[in-house]
Amino acid sequence: MTNASDAPPPGWLFKVENHEGDPFARYIAARIADVDEATEAVREVVEEKIVTPDRNLSRAEVEDMEPGEVRPYNV
Repeated sequence: MTNASDAPPPGWLFKVENHEGDPFARYIAARIADVDEATEAVREVVEEKIVTPDRNLSRAEVEDMEPGEVRPYNV
C-alpha cells in the first residue's frame, strides 16, 4: 500500500513572467505530477520567458482538469 504522503502531487502551479518582478505575471496550472514534465508542458504554451514552479496543487484544485492539461489559474 502506498502512503498518501509518498504519492506525487496531482499537479503544479507555475508563475510565468517576462522578467523578474513582472507586474503582469500570471499563473498557470498543470495537471502533471512530474515537475520537470509539467515545466516543459507550460513552456510550450506560454510566451513568457521565466517559468517558475510555485507550489503543488491539491486534488481538489485539479479535479475538473484532464490529466496532462495546462491552463490559466486564478489566484
